[in-house]
Amino acid sequence: MSWNLSLPNQSLSPEGANEVSIKLDQLLVDMQVFRQNIRTINWSPNIRPHFDLAPRVNQLYGLTAPGPEIVANRILELGHEPANSNSEVLMKASLQTKEEIRTYEEAIFVVIRNSHQLLKDVKEVFDTAATYKDEKTMGMMQEFAQYLNHTIWLFTSLRAARMN
Repeated sequence: MSWNLSLPNQSLSPEGANEVSIKLDQLLVDMQVFRQNIRTINWSPNIRPHFDLAPRVNQLYGLTAPGPEIVANRILELGHEPANSNSEVLMKASLQTKEEIRTYEEAIFVVIRNSHQLLKDVKEVFDTAATYKDEKTMGMMQEFAQYLNHTIWLFTSLRAARMN
């Protein structure tokens, strides 16, 4: 995934910067929980067939690493402070952390469900950014939406293949 960070940092009104930052912060905390859930799947040796799922989860784990940093940096660019403590993340997140994932089906379900929630967050950020004509944030959200749609497709395909 490559993020479009080359757009100029246009000036937003204080109200626009605040509204976009609030939506970005929600996306940020959900991204952090999603990454934690991917790590839980990645570190669960009891999921069978592990050989089928492990490469895709490893790739997903690696691809999700830069997202929270990029979103947090955008919040900072807008003059606001991103959520940064674990307690704040857990309090604000729409997603729930999964302490244990025992089955292949549960792992797939968690990835798909979490990706759908992130897609909802991305749409809310995009819509708010569009209201204030924040093209940089809109570009970031378009790329993230493409990535999430691909993730949903990939893991839905894995689920369908497993059912056959």
